[in-house]
Amino acid sequence: MQPQSCAPAPEEVENCLPCALFTRNAPVDVVLPTTPQVETAALTSGIVPLGQTVGNSDYFRACPRGGVEILHGGTYLAVYSANIPVAQAVSTDLSLALSGTTLSGSTQTLTSATTDTAVTSVTGMAIFTAECGDLLTLRSSAAISISTPAVVQNVFTLTLIRVCPGSTC
Repeated sequence: MQPQSCAPAPEEVENCLPCALFTRNAPVDVVLPTTPQVETAALTSGIVPLGQTVGNSDYFRACPRGGVEILHGGTYLAVYSANIPVAQAVSTDLSLALSGTTLSGSTQTLTSATTDTAVTSVTGMAIFTAECGDLLTLRSSAAISISTPAVVQNVFTLTLIRVCPGSTC
């Protein structure tokens, strides 16, 4: 059996490495659910609400319920960052989840205090295989409430890149 090639199909060359940027500016509230949701019964964390800023809408879609819907199967690279403004108290673990399952190696601990005089930042990432219709979410293990700082900034950023085609819808 021949190994599967990650070379793009000819029709995908013009859309090479489709990517999208999703962000959430301050203010932002991440609320923990009071009851488990049907689609992700194991959900014990809040989902960071992200909106698509730029990117190829043929491959990704920001969902009103939180997260990013994958519209074409394949292998993806997701990189997220959290930049907590000065003097905002946050203590949580952030992680990426695909259709309710935490992606291995994507969890980062984020801790900042109201006495901090600099922005607190963390970055996490994951490489994963997704199918059409999978939902990628950025989750927080604790509730977060960030008020509007003097300069409105991106608090959460998620960059999603399709690095290898796979099955398509």
